[in-house]
Amino acid sequence: MYIRKGIKFHNGEDLTADDVKFTFDYSMSDAAVTKQATFKTVIKSVEKVDDYTVRLLLNGQQPYLLVVMASTPAYTMVLPKDYFDKYGPEYFEEHPVGSGPYKVVGHTPGDSVEYVAWDGYWDPNLLSGD
Repeated sequence: MYIRKGIKFHNGEDLTADDVKFTFDYSMSDAAVTKQATFKTVIKSVEKVDDYTVRLLLNGQQPYLLVVMASTPAYTMVLPKDYFDKYGPEYFEEHPVGSGPYKVVGHTPGDSVEYVAWDGYWDPNLLSGD
């Protein structure tokens, strides 16, 4: 997997291979808040190749892995490793940091989430409607 250079998390940190590897490893661990059983069954291991490349070693042929990842946003939400390590999963659940076009500015668990367009998103055309 090649990671686009220049992507930032909402807290200003760069999104790198460390974050992607951490996300896969964490989502397959027993510590994960939301376990990704699909990943545990199809991914053998995750390797960081360089700062912007991650290699997934799979348990045999997995022709639908990318379809599953693309169709299930929770599977592909990259966690900011440093932020997550610093504050932990409970804090992250209450104060999420992502890298998408909209950032969370408030939420009431089980009730609502409030988002705003984030001007630091890597593709400004998405937010401008062009």
